Amino acid sequence: MFYVYAPASLRIEASAAGYATRVIQVDLALGERKSLSLELEPRVTGRISLTSDPEGAAVSLDSVPIGRSPVAITLDGSRGIATLSATGREPQSIVLPSAGEAQLAVSLLPSDGLGPAGRISTAKDSFYQSLGWFVLSLPVSMLGWGAFHAYDEAYGRSGDTGLLVSRDVTIGALSLAIAATASAATFMILRLVKYLGAAH
Repeated sequence: MFYVYAPASLRIEASAAGYATRVIQVDLALGERKSLSLELEPRVTGRISLTSDPEGAAVSLDSVPIGRSPVAITLDGSRGIATLSATGREPQSIVLPSAGEAQLAVSLLPSDGLGPAGRISTAKDSFYQSLGWFVLSLPVSMLGWGAFHAYDEAYGRSGDTGLLVSRDVTIGALSLAIAATASAATFMILRLVKYLGAAH
């Protein structure tokens, strides 16, 4: 409600988040009293068609339930967050664009009961365990290399065929040790990639 003490022409602007701004001009005579009621139109900058696998997942927009998939979401210029959830599946959140037309399909992965924090912790423990095996395999390879080098040098100096047999045995042991270290390194790298993926 507005009161003026002289004839006036007022410019009134009303705005709210997610709604189009409305401007009106109101003329008031001396002593005249007016009350206004303004209805704002929702601002529309685009529409998202959201589907899910499985179908019928509960959908909320900025933590407010809006229905079940498939669902159409009207964009209002802000970047909202849509969250989808279904029984036995991991919930997933996506950031919606502020404008435009798009069709989004979201696949909800089966729940493993761990949740994001649990999966990160499990992947981390698995990585450190594989790192430990890799570190333990290094001395074995180094010892194998040392034994081979010692027998090879001794055989080269003496030409003793008994040393040749021992050298060949150490070559086999060294090959096995190197293969074990390479396998441990590969396993560690795979676990590291899985850990980084879970953390991401």
